[in-house]
Amino acid sequence: MSHYFKSLDGEHRVYSSYLLCDRYRDILSVNNQEPLIARGSGLSPSDASFGFRIQSIDIRHFDRILSFDPKENTVRVEGGISIGDLSQFLLQNERHLPVLPFHPQHTLGGCVACNQIGLTTPNESFKDSIRSLKVYHPTLGIQTLQPGEQLFDLTIGGLGLTGIILEVELKTIPSTHWGWELKNKPVQDLVAGFFSILRSADPSYSWHMLWGSKAEYGRGIFTTASPTGSHGPVKEFTAFHEKDVISELDMTLFSPTSTPLIQEWKYYKEKFKKPEIVHYLKLAFYDAEKRRYWRAFGNQGVLVFEGLIKEVFHQAFFEKLHKLVQRFGPTIPRALFFKHNTEPGLLRFGGTGVVMQLHLPRNEKNRVFLNQLIECACELQMPLNLAQNSCIQEIHARKLFPDFDKIKYALSLYDKDRRFQSGLSRRLGL
Repeated sequence: MSHYFKSLDGEHRVYSSYLLCDRYRDILSVNNQEPLIARGSGLSPSDASFGFRIQSIDIRHFDRILSFDPKENTVRVEGGISIGDLSQFLLQNERHLPVLPFHPQHTLGGCVACNQIGLTTPNESFKDSIRSLKVYHPTLGIQTLQPGEQLFDLTIGGLGLTGIILEVELKTIPSTHWGWELKNKPVQDLVAGFFSILRSADPSYSWHMLWGSKAEYGRGIFTTASPTGSHGPVKEFTAFHEKDVISELDMTLFSPTSTPLIQEWKYYKEKFKKPEIVHYLKLAFYDAEKRRYWRAFGNQGVLVFEGLIKEVFHQAFFEKLHKLVQRFGPTIPRALFFKHNTEPGLLRFGGTGVVMQLHLPRNEKNRVFLNQLIECACELQMPLNLAQNSCIQEIHARKLFPDFDKIKYALSLYDKDRRFQSGLSRRLGL
């Protein structure tokens, strides 16, 4: 069956082969010579789950919870389950996953393939939660993978290039409190936000306005989150199944004129906001309950940049960023900062510093700005998240990952016929 695919950033659109599976025999019978790639919720900014003349295997019906061991604090589930559905089950058992993506509709298999990072757990990535995996390859069959094995490492953060993730066993965390208190304070510029996050002992983040005069540029709000110490009176989180991330509007509401006005209103609203107690899952699922925000981008797409700013080059990067903003005048509705501290490896995003996540309406001016920003990141050896950058190419991946050719060779040894490919993997030369 042919299907029309469009990435969240709107840069990649193609008609290609599609198979919706609801039984194991559907997956096990896939034996054509067309390249394959697993597909979950399709929320990646890029074409990580489809491509020209590539068959996308939709595994969202593989969403069962297979076992739960409260004594061992583990849960075993199928790879197509959404993180929202899994979190709803764990919530009923007073537990949650250590690392949660920004949106509950991400599938478990997608979180593994991208080695998802989270807002509330700076010292962990999804890899740290995984006890074992089951992966299917048409030639090699079903394989059970354990931490420490080469194929295990290639699979986590491997962009789906080792096979279809059928099952995952994860560790869970018992929760003694769901209420978290959020406190805001204004920060004058990017450097102030950067060091506020680095020095915070609690989970924290900041957002900034990348426009205006030199005195105005970079203003923002720094938010800290701390547990209240008990369950207490906290509003129940219910947005486990929220969808409608992609808008049907033919135009974006984020224009060069409207965006500064919207951000200025938000700045003063957040600046004078009193501390509030929110549910932990509302804090972790940062992009849930933001339908108006996503719809405002329209159906043209959301260009995304995500990179790790290290303290050693933060000043040089911020200077380059400011010059690019002055030169191109991009429209940036989101400039979000949050702490991250994990070990990088293979194609996995990692390092110690502060993640900067940018969202921009898709247009030529913003695309050129992002391309230039990626070049600056490469000059500074700034780690970039391969799965979360709209404009990244093979030349950039080779500059940022010294072992790129070794990784490519290891993948070719395992998957000699290159059965698993995607538009993203082709663009990266993998």
